[in-house]
Amino acid sequence: PRRSGGSAGSGGSGRSGGYGRRSASGVKGEFALPVAITPALPAVETFGELEMPAPLKQALATEGVTVP
Repeated sequence: PRRSGGSAGSGGSGRSGGYGRRSASGVKGEFALPVAITPALPAVETFGELEMPAPLKQALATEGVTVP
């Protein structure tokens, strides 16, 4: 009984893997990109334009990160 249970468990995982491969190939052409409802935020030139805590800005400057 224990051997049968062990083989059933390994067979189950094998079937699960096979199912994943089939579904991945079937869904390949059905994916649609999401449609944005709100416009993207404008790009910023400096960290000063971002709402970030002062200690974080100082840490970035200390590490030499000057451009977002």
